[in-house]
Amino acid sequence: MSQTIDEWVSQLAPLELPVLRTTLQAIKKLQNDPDVSAARIAAAVLPDPMMALKLMRLANASRHGEFAQRIATAEHAVMMLGLSTTFSRLSETAVLEDVLPPHAQHGLLCTTARASHAAIHARAWAVQRLDTSIEEVYIAAVLYGMAEMTLWVAEPERMVELAKTQRKLDWKQAEQNAFGFPLVELSRALAERWNMPPLVTSAMQQEITDVHVRPRCVMLANRLIKNAETGWYGPAVAADLEEIAAARRQAPDEVAAQVHSAAADVARRYIFADVVPAATWLPMLAGEWPDEEPSVVTTDDDPFQAVMKEMSMHLDDALSLHDLLVLVMRGMRDGIGLKRVVFALLTQDRTELKAKYTFGAEQESPLKSFRFDMRQKHLFSALMGKQQAIWMSDENRIKYAAYLNDEVMKATTGHEFYAMSLSVQGKMIGLFYGDRAGTGERLDAASFEKFKLLCAQAAQSMVLLAKPRSANA
Repeated sequence: MSQTIDEWVSQLAPLELPVLRTTLQAIKKLQNDPDVSAARIAAAVLPDPMMALKLMRLANASRHGEFAQRIATAEHAVMMLGLSTTFSRLSETAVLEDVLPPHAQHGLLCTTARASHAAIHARAWAVQRLDTSIEEVYIAAVLYGMAEMTLWVAEPERMVELAKTQRKLDWKQAEQNAFGFPLVELSRALAERWNMPPLVTSAMQQEITDVHVRPRCVMLANRLIKNAETGWYGPAVAADLEEIAAARRQAPDEVAAQVHSAAADVARRYIFADVVPAATWLPMLAGEWPDEEPSVVTTDDDPFQAVMKEMSMHLDDALSLHDLLVLVMRGMRDGIGLKRVVFALLTQDRTELKAKYTFGAEQESPLKSFRFDMRQKHLFSALMGKQQAIWMSDENRIKYAAYLNDEVMKATTGHEFYAMSLSVQGKMIGLFYGDRAGTGERLDAASFEKFKLLCAQAAQSMVLLAKPRSANA
């Protein structure tokens, strides 16, 4: 017999969710920082929906009663708890990667990535609407799927079956069939049991979202990202964009362009191991989703994911440039199948782009002397305008003919290649280049996505390398 919502709440409410390893490492590092503040702790907590939920539960646990005002932001929660209590309670948390089996890890990470993506959209819309408490909107959006997060910990096998069904049915119908109610109703019941702030619960009630724009934007951000998981061009996403446009008083095409751009930015900046970013499906036209669910590849079996995971574990303590590049090159070679890779840096006067490291190229290869004048017009000077990537293929070579001068053609010897420029703290620093010259294998779209993710993760790691130089400047 199916459980009622109240029975599910009784089972799930006592659970403590595990958090991302990188979040716990960041919290422990802040604990020893003499300049720690509530704002810095909140900044470490917010990218992790599970830790954000834990903090909000702690802060609101005793704030019951008709006149008790619930705490609605992470920074306020830290201030009310105090630094000592915050650190001691948050440090007690289990690590997701240590306590969950691979299939549950993958499911919870997918839910986490979706929540973070939705929250970023909701926050952007709040900024555009001149909202007076933007973090309150972010919190409401990132906690919208708290039922799914909790169920991946408590009932992973059941959630695996739900995920399979959702690939064949409308996800709302799949939830109804599996549980007897939409999971947003369970999220609302949990939010009420955990005494979450009003915007969290109001975003889960249609009678409120139909009337008020603020909770409607929170709901729409989550619904949009959920619908986009099976493609961006179906009727459900189109309806979402129409409704978002109406709420924001913009044209649907304008909203679509902004949403697509934000999704691509999220894919570059927010990387979750084993999770395919929603932006991956942007180039795909509408069509039937495959019947079979994608196989869950653990980082132990996949060299690319192993490298991504190892790099993400060092986002709170800087690797040396050598060690970082060793990881990147292992990911390029073993994880993506690239043979020749170049890491090039801008010179101090920013007039030249020169190879710092070259891997896989023969000694007599022109790639060994990878060096370009940034004052001239060519492909690599164009790339250095902002952080961006290109896949130069035989099919699109004619499109970029104006940028393929003799120096570019000599260095790349006419092969297909990937290239991505890197930005660190808003400043362009260099680029990665990779190809499969001599292997007889062509480049492909899946490898291009991995190349971009790996380069973006490398740029994120280089932020820490830049800090000592900035401090000494």
